[in-house]
This record gives sequence, structure tokens and C-alpha cells, in this order.
Amino acid sequence: MLKEARKKSSNLDVQLEWVEQDCTKLHLPCKSNLIYSVGNSFQHLLTNDKQDELLASVNKHLEIDGVFIFGIRFPSIEELLQPSTEEYWKFHTDNETLNIVDVSTQSHYVSLKQI
Repeated sequence: MLKEARKKSSNLDVQLEWVEQDCTKLHLPCKSNLIYSVGNSFQHLLTNDKQDELLASVNKHLEIDGVFIFGIRFPSIEELLQPSTEEYWKFHTDNETLNIVDVSTQSHYVSLKQI
């Protein structure tokens, strides 16, 4: 993702510093009035401890009265309890190899762990 972001910002002649870090252990030399997280990434933090680490990490980098915006999913019980079968999602053409790539998903829910 960072490689693509660097390429896009370079093509647009936008000067940005791209930083790769573990979101639960951010160490940036600044604070911000706004921090956001996209793509339902919060759902990939599978324990309360990891979720708390992210929130503490973000809080450390927010200005007083700053805002943290993040998206999450609220799947229905019917969705969670579906059989674990592969589901076709989409296809795309890889820009570098020109190969056609089929993308599919397969989900499995463990109710006792809520994962």
C-alpha cells in the first residue's frame, strides 16, 4: 500500500512523508487534531488488549479535543453463522504483470472467542 501511495503522491507532485508503523505502538514526532482509520481495520485487532493499545496509541498523538474517526462492522448473527464456504468477490488486472486476479473470501466465526 505504501509503494502505491508513494507512487500516486509522486505522480501528483504532492510532498508527503509516508511512515510504516504498528498502529498499536505509534511513535510520531507530532500530534494532530484529526486521526482516522479506514477499511474496517479495527476489526483486525482480535483482543481487547490490542484494541486498548490502539486507542492509547492514537490518544497519545491527538491534540486536546482532537477527533479519532474509525469505521467498524456490525455483522448480524445470521452473517456470522453462515457456513464457511469460499465466496467469489471480484476480479482485477494486475497493473505490473497484466495477470487477471480472481479475489475470493472465506470466513469462519468462532463464537466462544468472538473472532
